[in-house]
This record gives sequence, structure tokens and C-alpha cells, in this order.
Amino acid sequence: MPAQEIQANLDAERALLGAMLLDAEVADAVIAKMAADSLFSESHRVIIKAIQAVRAQGGAVDLVTVTEALRQAGTLAQIGGATYISALANSVPNVDHWEDHLRIVQEKAALRTIASGAAKAKEQAEAGDMAKALATIERARAEAAAMTERRGTGISLVKVAEAETLQVNWLWKPYIPMECITLLEGDPKTGKTWMALAITAIITRGFPLPGEDGRFHPREPGNVLYLTAEDSIGMTLKPRLEKANADTGRVVVFEGKIGRDKKTIVPINMQDLPQLDEALERVKPVLMVIDSMVPHLGPKVDSNKAEQVVPVLNGVARLAEKHSCACLIIRHLAKGPRERALYKGQGTISIAGVARSILMVGIDPNEPSKRVMVHSACNLAKEGPGQSFAITDDGALEWCGISEVSAAELVAPEVIEQSGARADAKKFLRGALAQGPRSAVDMEDEADANGIAPATLKRARKELNIRAFKLAKAWYWELPKKEEDQKASEGIG
Repeated sequence: MPAQEIQANLDAERALLGAMLLDAEVADAVIAKMAADSLFSESHRVIIKAIQAVRAQGGAVDLVTVTEALRQAGTLAQIGGATYISALANSVPNVDHWEDHLRIVQEKAALRTIASGAAKAKEQAEAGDMAKALATIERARAEAAAMTERRGTGISLVKVAEAETLQVNWLWKPYIPMECITLLEGDPKTGKTWMALAITAIITRGFPLPGEDGRFHPREPGNVLYLTAEDSIGMTLKPRLEKANADTGRVVVFEGKIGRDKKTIVPINMQDLPQLDEALERVKPVLMVIDSMVPHLGPKVDSNKAEQVVPVLNGVARLAEKHSCACLIIRHLAKGPRERALYKGQGTISIAGVARSILMVGIDPNEPSKRVMVHSACNLAKEGPGQSFAITDDGALEWCGISEVSAAELVAPEVIEQSGARADAKKFLRGALAQGPRSAVDMEDEADANGIAPATLKRARKELNIRAFKLAKAWYWELPKKEEDQKASEGIG
């Protein structure tokens, strides 16, 4: 790079950093619009990362706080000491012109990215690998566009009246929409991968998936692209797919990308958009499964930081839309209690905003021998009912019908009942129903009046096999026949 060009890079970066040090609002705006890697100078990248760290901790940005952050990180000497930080603040012609400095920095970064990509693509093309050269050019173009698209120049406005109304297409209505991201989440060993593979198997055969009305609806066979970071193809995926009666010829596992030595397979991640694009074009799947989210985010992406993880997921969503396929991403649940199911997934809550549907898998709290898949969020249709399933002794998934379990119940902490609470609830139920069926609403109100918690009442009902039935438009409860006979012999009522 010519000396004059290097100097232009450094001058713009110094002015921008100086403006950030003098005005916290400018610092926040720049952090939102530009990645640290966009800066040309390594010292400047260290400084802006220190500013980001200060703001992330809620601190004020000024010469003192940033200098101290660099000192604590052990990088103050690396950037030229406190003297250089002071010089940055003194190098700002006018703080009000920070957007002009940002535009120059972004444009310079984009030019460097394009030039570097072009040089690399030239080498690949001369080596005979035209496909890789084209992919490199496209990646450089996308990266350069990302560096400049948020700078505020050049906008696109669309009148709602002129926008095309799009129909929502479904892979599995209302659980998995096409051309969108769906999250499938749950704790370890609760059946997430079983569920993903069962859906995969069903799709490859064209078998029906359980419908929202509890019935099965037919579908056309389709291909599935599967990305996994946690399971072996030969030891886990293939045996489970075979037990699920999948057409394994329609399931393609994306192992990774070929290394520079033409032999090594480098794991794929969601930042490798050109490679994902190529794979989707070749496989033409109706479903892409990513198991699981965090290992596939790629380097330098913190799932707890929206500004890092959301662009990655948005890139994958655009590919799903481009190739008209559904994307199912498996996500683990975060540790510790959460007030709402929507907040239980690992990482920032912004991840839930990218997904159009969120499914949760867990052990049925009422029937521990079964699992249940429930809808915790959906912004394209009414949430579907829970779907119960079991893992059989021979390792296959078996659908067990509609479940009344909710997402809130799946994430609710286990309640340790006080001594005798459930016994009291059973005694209440036996006495209250001894003379015959009663309205469920009346029973619940009466239980509440007697200080019986809803969860305790529900468990007591389950253990007593209380039968619920609908008459006209109301629900009623009654004791099973053997309980009625027992109560009559005991003279209760």
C-alpha cells in the first residue's frame, strides 16, 4: 500500500477515535456501526476494543477510563502509552464531523478487503480452482458491503401498498416454516437430536408429520442437509436414521470445507456463507439442520452479544430464503431459572427475534417416561399444540399424540411440596368427588380456597387417575370406578 494511502487511513482513524474519546454518544454510535477489525492500525484496533469493553461494563468513555482499561489489559505500552491516547483527543478537527471520519474509515476498510480478496482469487484462479476463486470474490464483496451498508448513505424505501404480499409456506405447519429459521431447544439428553433426526427421516420418505389437529398429513419426499458438531455420522446419525426408517440417500452431511492442502477437512460454520450457498445449491434440500448453534457460530462470535450473533444468523436466514428451504437450528438451554420460556435459550434474547418459530423439547413433567415438544413462540401463525413422543427400547422415536404441557411447565423449576401437601390434595379430591362428577372449574376454585396449589392438585389428579370429560361446553372431573367403590365402602360423603 502506498505511503500516502497508509497516512490517509491513519489520519481518519485517529480523528474517529479522538471523537469517540471526547463524546460517549459518538462512541456508542461508532460501536454500533463499525467492527473493530475495520481499522487499519493494530494499535487502533486495540484502542477501540478497550472502548467497547468500557461501554459494555456501563462505564463512561474518556481519556482516563480508556487509559485505565488498556493498562489493566496490559496493552497500554503496545499502543504508545497514555501520551498517545491524549494525542488522539487532540487530533480531532471537529467532533461534529465524526460521521465523515467514519465514512472514510469504512470505505478504506472496504477497499482493503476487496483488494485482498481479488489478489487471493487471482492466485486461486491461476492454480486452476475457479470455483474457489469465485467464492473468494463473493465473500470479499459481501464483507466489503457489510462494512459500508450501515454508514447511513444510500437508502431504500418501499411503500407498504406497493410491497408484494407473500404467502407463508410450511415444512410442518405451524411448527417449521419454510425460508426461515426455527429454533429447536432443550436441555441435554432430552431428545433434541432424536426429534431433529425423526423429522429428517419423515421428510426423506414423504411420510406425514403430526398435524396441529392431532392427525397425520401427507407430504412429498425431500432432501435434508445436516450440519453436526456433536455427533458421529457412523456411530450416531446413521444408526438413528436407519432406526427411523429414513431414506439415507436423501440425507447429506456437510462435513466441512477442504483445506489448502487439498486433504484436510476444516469444520464448517455459519459464517462460511459461500460454502453453505454452494452446498444448498448442490443438495437442494427442503430442510437444513444445524446441530447445534454455538459450535457453528464460528470464530470471534459471542452468543451473548447481539451485535455479533444476529448478523451471522441473518446471513443463514437469507440463504434459507434464497434456496426455499427451512432451517432448523438446535440450541441448548441456559443454566439457571428463567421467568419465561422465551428467555431460557442459550445466548442473547435477540436470537429469539431472528427465529420465526421456537420449539422446546423436554421430559413430560406429568409422564416422565415420555418427552414432549412444545411451541414457545411463533410469529407466523398461532402456536401449535404440544406433541408427545417417546424413545423406544430399540432407540426409535414414537409419536404419542397431542400433549397439554406448555413451554412454561417445561422450564418451571421442580416444586418441592411441603410434607403432606399432595396427600391433602388427594384427600380433598376423594371427598369432593365421592358423590359423583363435578365441574372442573368449581373443583379448581374450591381447591384454591383450601390452599391447594394448582401444581399439587394436578399431580394428585394424575396419581388418582381422575377422569376428565366434556359435557356440553363444560369440563367435569370424576373418580375412577374403583375409587368410587372404595369411597362407598369407607362411608365417605
